[in-house]
Amino acid sequence: SNAVTTSFSDVKDNSLYYYNAVSWGISEGITKGYSDNTFRPDAECQRRELMIMLWRASDCPEVQGNMPFADVSAKYGKNTATYKAILWGYSTGITKGYPDGSFHPDDPVVGKDTLIMLYRLAGKPDAPWVQNSAAEFARSYPRTSDTFHSVMWAFSEGIVKEENGETFDPLGNSLRKQIISYIFRYASPDAGGDPSSEDYDIFGRPIDVAPVWSTYEN
Repeated sequence: SNAVTTSFSDVKDNSLYYYNAVSWGISEGITKGYSDNTFRPDAECQRRELMIMLWRASDCPEVQGNMPFADVSAKYGKNTATYKAILWGYSTGITKGYPDGSFHPDDPVVGKDTLIMLYRLAGKPDAPWVQNSAAEFARSYPRTSDTFHSVMWAFSEGIVKEENGETFDPLGNSLRKQIISYIFRYASPDAGGDPSSEDYDIFGRPIDVAPVWSTYEN
């Protein structure tokens, strides 16, 4: 395979588990880093940042409708990536926000919520159960819950790993290096398609198959 590099001053070691993911994220326009030429891999990922990455990875679809979250519309204009990404995430059922009608866009996204959003984006696929500490956590939730199934799916598909210095804390805040790694692995050929092929979209899905968003009903 072709060698990949990153232009970020803080992601130079190609032995890092997230190195290829960051390189891919740059080339696909999913992550742009910071103005000081850093990626800040160990920084906590905000909820809005996760939505922006998922939105960009889905080719930045434009969605019509009103923003249901007052704490988003109060701070972010309609033409910002934050606004567009969160409105898209809500309209497709990827995110539902909080019961009080807020989204908390600038809060860190916790591990379990990260997996839930990616799992919903994937179309809530069935997956075998796994045996690890994360699975023990998942079993504290109903077997019908997205929390339970998203953890089983993410580990069984190899989207989340616990090796080479990588860890997962379902109730801890997700880091930027973790988020880009999850999206990268989901988009990899092992996930069902070759993202570099014209026959597949960035997530390895056949391009003539539209996602069925109606599956995201409570």
